[in-house]
Amino acid sequence: MTAPADDHWFSSFAFSPDGKLLVTGSVVGTVEFWDLQSGARLSTIRLGSGSVMALAFRPDGKQIAASTRAGGIYLLEPAG
Repeated sequence: MTAPADDHWFSSFAFSPDGKLLVTGSVVGTVEFWDLQSGARLSTIRLGSGSVMALAFRPDGKQIAASTRAGGIYLLEPAG
């Protein structure tokens, strides 16, 4: 699995509690959701606020927190 060319590289990642989903953050502020079984990218969210520094799932897997270099904290719903 590699970062899309526009993203340059992944700056953070997190696995869902059930092990079915991978979420990646990039240096250009995108968050991408991946199906671990197939390796397919499910969706992309463009935060537009600098590098995604950290990602974390809520223990029940129903929400993801993303922090950015610009100081933003975003709460996201997982895709898939």
